[in-house]
Amino acid sequence: MPSTQAVARVAYRWDGGQLIGQQQYYADGSAAREVQWVYEPGSFRPLAQVEAQGDSTQLHYIVTDLTGTARELCSEEGEIRWRGEQGLWGAHREERRPIPLRRYLGDAANEEVYCELRYQGQLYDAETGLYYNRHRYYDAESGQYLSPDPIGLHGGIRPQGYVHNPLEWCDPFGLSLISPKTILFSQDSIAGSFSDGGSINELVHRLKNNPSYINEVEPIRKVRMRDLPTNVQERLMSQGAHKDSVFSLDNRRLYAAKEAGISKMPSRWATPEELAEINLNRRFSTETGGKGIAVRKACG
Repeated sequence: MPSTQAVARVAYRWDGGQLIGQQQYYADGSAAREVQWVYEPGSFRPLAQVEAQGDSTQLHYIVTDLTGTARELCSEEGEIRWRGEQGLWGAHREERRPIPLRRYLGDAANEEVYCELRYQGQLYDAETGLYYNRHRYYDAESGQYLSPDPIGLHGGIRPQGYVHNPLEWCDPFGLSLISPKTILFSQDSIAGSFSDGGSINELVHRLKNNPSYINEVEPIRKVRMRDLPTNVQERLMSQGAHKDSVFSLDNRRLYAAKEAGISKMPSRWATPEELAEINLNRRFSTETGGKGIAVRKACG
């Protein structure tokens, strides 16, 4: 029989900056509902939800809309078991349908299936009614975050606002998009391909054809001039960079966004731990104060 206990604790599973699952527990410490999410490679667009409760495991495929928001959960037979609908700024309503009988009427397998995913990168928090968005909480009723963007007005004139057009854009990390034009390169040259084998030109082409795809590209890491070693700062300023300049540590993605004419792209500040692992004196090889960068041709 399904437990009548209330869920007392929820543990979340992360893969880097991406939420991949959650485990719910009852007050006595026993496991309740476990959910895992599978995403499209290299993006925050969900593909499937795997749910385990007791001895029952269910796989449902996730149907998304243009912005990657979960709209339906479909069984392996193609039957719709859950349907969610979001208003323009995220207000949500849903329709749940009981899973067909497995053995007995009271089996956990007969309980309704549902999905807590909202806009890309957002998870519904039943306790507060808010959407957890990695760095901030989003309030769908007011259409804005509870706290301002960590980068302040650099992200736009509404530090607590969501993206300007939620019908086409999303914000998986809860960080407002920033103009690539305001970010400088840290290197003098870059390879023409990414570590996964994809080429920069392919990304540029895709972004030109579908600018909203930039929301599914991993945010670039930024670093302020003042957070760099003194010798690096002096070298950059001798090249014409300003003391308040901001540089990218992910130059290939920044280059692709600039070449494609993208007006806004996701970004985040590099953590102190990340900066400590990088040889910044070597990384900052730019000779133009970050204004330009060359793409190296492949050998052979």
